[in-house]
Amino acid sequence: MGRPKKVKIVSGRPTKMTKEVLEKLEYYLSRGVSVISACGFAGIDNSTFYDWKNNNKDFANKVEIWQNALSTKAQLVIADSIEEGDKDTAKWFKEKTDKRYNPKHMTEVTGADGGAINLAFKWEDE
Repeated sequence: MGRPKKVKIVSGRPTKMTKEVLEKLEYYLSRGVSVISACGFAGIDNSTFYDWKNNNKDFANKVEIWQNALSTKAQLVIADSIEEGDKDTAKWFKEKTDKRYNPKHMTEVTGADGGAINLAFKWEDE
């Protein structure tokens, strides 16, 4: 006879980190939904989410990827538009990302002879 097999004893509550919950979190977080709302849709408490994130590096990495997914998709759409020759998108992109193409207008108001403006306030009960 061989050695008896070791039996792993599982105690405590079953985990809420099921495949279904993870799929829901991925779906909502990758579409820009807040953590609070994504947790509500997935049927878990916010504290459970943050416990998982703080104690599971793999989960924390996935969450970061999911939360950046929408921005990445937007960047790809912009890049595709520019590559297809969309001049308006190219102009918009340069105005948003390059200070040289983002003209800022400043208006300076001065008083008489270029001096300061004197303001006086009068209340009706005076």
